[in-house]
Amino acid sequence: MTKQDQTFQAERPNSRPRSVTWVIVSLTVIMCAFLVTYRTLLSRSDLTDTTDAKSIGVLSFRQRLPTNEESDLVSVEAAAVVGRVTIAGKEPDNNSNALRFSNIVIYIDGRDQLQTGEEATSVVLDQIEMAFVPHVVTLHVGQSLEIRNSDSSLHNVNGLAKRNPPFNVALTPGASDSISFVRDEFIPVACNMHPRMAAWVAVLPNRFHTRPDARGQFKLPMLPPEESQRDGVRRLLVWLENPYPPNKPHRLSIDIPLKPGYVTDVTLNLNR
Repeated sequence: MTKQDQTFQAERPNSRPRSVTWVIVSLTVIMCAFLVTYRTLLSRSDLTDTTDAKSIGVLSFRQRLPTNEESDLVSVEAAAVVGRVTIAGKEPDNNSNALRFSNIVIYIDGRDQLQTGEEATSVVLDQIEMAFVPHVVTLHVGQSLEIRNSDSSLHNVNGLAKRNPPFNVALTPGASDSISFVRDEFIPVACNMHPRMAAWVAVLPNRFHTRPDARGQFKLPMLPPEESQRDGVRRLLVWLENPYPPNKPHRLSIDIPLKPGYVTDVTLNLNR
């Protein structure tokens, strides 16, 4: 073996380009982030049933005639559902709970209530300053979700759907994409590149859904005659995240009568 061959063999172990090494390291980091995010999504996707959710709050209702301000919500054929959120039996006196209330989803159960033929506008889930905006986005089956990246960093939107096809879309700065859903489902969403980023996509069975305002007040779209007159009873569901560790989402439900010309006044009383 010549001296030149010995020199060549001695240099070979260090001859791997640095770019290849960085690619391997980057892929390893991305895979670790994906596994961490996947485990987080799995833990967030479990819903507590109605019975256990009573530790979070209680639903109640009463029926009454509409006030003058609510006359546009009802008719001789259509019913209305309005309500409020209270905390420990008291109505909030300021907007300090606005963010918490905005992450509560209130909806009527039943896919049969989706009126086909209506124009369904898309809703937006953006990524702004390393956060999903909004934290909970609501839409119904038949609507499309527009996902955006308004940051200067590369992001992705990873949705661990179970009733719909799962999705994982990479978005360069300023990019957007669109996703549609065929089944109702609450989908936990994360960014693999920034594990602290988390959101929920609430795909609801029909258009009769809403979220409370900053004062905890809410109202559902007016229920049309065919829904108000069917069997007189519909199931109202409330989905919310527990603001206290371990932050599991909960779902409460209550059967409410829908009486044309009347208002069903719902109260969601959170324990704390």
